[in-house]
Amino acid sequence: MSRNLLITYLCISLSAMSHAQQYQSLSRHMGADSLNHLGGVDYEVSYGSNTINTAILYGAVFKTEISRDVLENITAKSMRQNRAGYDGGGTLWYRWKHGRADSHLKDTIPAVRFSFVSLGTREHIDAVFSKDALLLIAQGNKQFAGRTAEVGDLRLQILRYTQLRYGQIWKTKRYTAGAGISGLIGHQYFNATAAEARLFTSDIGDSLHATALGQMRRSDTAAKVYFDPNGIGLSLDLYIETSFDLFSKNRYQGRVAFELSDIGFIWWDNKSLRMEVDGEYAWSGFEAADITKITDSLINAQRPTKVQNQLVNHNDKGSYTISTLPRIAVYYSEQLSERWYAAFGLQHRLFAGQLPMFTATESFLLKASKKSNPKLVLHQALGGYNLLSVGAGFEIQPGNFNIQVGMRNLPATILAGRLAGFNAYLLLSSGYR
Repeated sequence: MSRNLLITYLCISLSAMSHAQQYQSLSRHMGADSLNHLGGVDYEVSYGSNTINTAILYGAVFKTEISRDVLENITAKSMRQNRAGYDGGGTLWYRWKHGRADSHLKDTIPAVRFSFVSLGTREHIDAVFSKDALLLIAQGNKQFAGRTAEVGDLRLQILRYTQLRYGQIWKTKRYTAGAGISGLIGHQYFNATAAEARLFTSDIGDSLHATALGQMRRSDTAAKVYFDPNGIGLSLDLYIETSFDLFSKNRYQGRVAFELSDIGFIWWDNKSLRMEVDGEYAWSGFEAADITKITDSLINAQRPTKVQNQLVNHNDKGSYTISTLPRIAVYYSEQLSERWYAAFGLQHRLFAGQLPMFTATESFLLKASKKSNPKLVLHQALGGYNLLSVGAGFEIQPGNFNIQVGMRNLPATILAGRLAGFNAYLLLSSGYR
């Protein structure tokens, strides 16, 4: 294999950053140096799972019934450990140019300095669950008659907050560096983990025995408004890139970059709930003198009750601090020709259920035009919550405006009953000198 082919193969194999939600990245605020002012609105939602098909997401959103075929498909492809996750939010941002300043980037050309502010909402949901837990939820405990369902190694996490960010970017001919600091307002937090959890069902299904060991943290349960402030925090973003030609001698049109984002914490107020689970619960079934004595009142009187009281050994309210979900990314992008642009990289989000994600994006200029410059954008990804996803988008540049719209997982969006994953994004920006 030739050197160029080997390099190409490695770059495509290690591709990821271009698949990341762009409103989370400082690189979104770069833009052309010639623009003194640049602003935009970004919105993106993304769902992924190795097991739970997109039809389940559609059913939850549109309140439609889930077919038996969909449930059978989900249970058939479930693994020993399964994942599902959602990321979404929107951001309003603005960037302005200060002009040239003294450079500290070891470059002979003085740096151009930019400042930016942004206001956005962030929501993250992720779950890690066993095959038995999925089967229990989808089909009930009848299939576990005479044996124990292992539903431990379980985690469900929900985090939602508003982010107000300010930062600066320094650019020279060869280097770019940026940093941003954010004030966070926490709206919702839920985290439940079960290191061990088992449910035994008797042979004829007339009795149950459950054990559990885990914990739960939750923000104020009395909060009613979607944007209720229940916590405050800070986060930091760092970015650095340098020019580097990998595929061709292209006058340093390529860029290799490294980014750390969402490094921070949120303190939740003293109305937050903390619960420790370590106990067992047994239910011996319904008892009646004879079958003719079974009535609704008898059934209601003997239903399983006070399950929480027997499993929970500590329950109180108080403040606590959590880490946000830091993201680390490295990527490479290059303008390969007048019409072809490509970006490759690798990213991983810490303290979440997703795997490291490898992705690639290619952009093709369809027609050179002062009116629009239409481009076709292709997306590929491997990892994250999905095993594999491919998608496409469209970009136009009418005047000083830029419009990007697309979906990063088209097969799963269309074949919702068989595949898992959904992504849609809309990025709008405009600038002037």
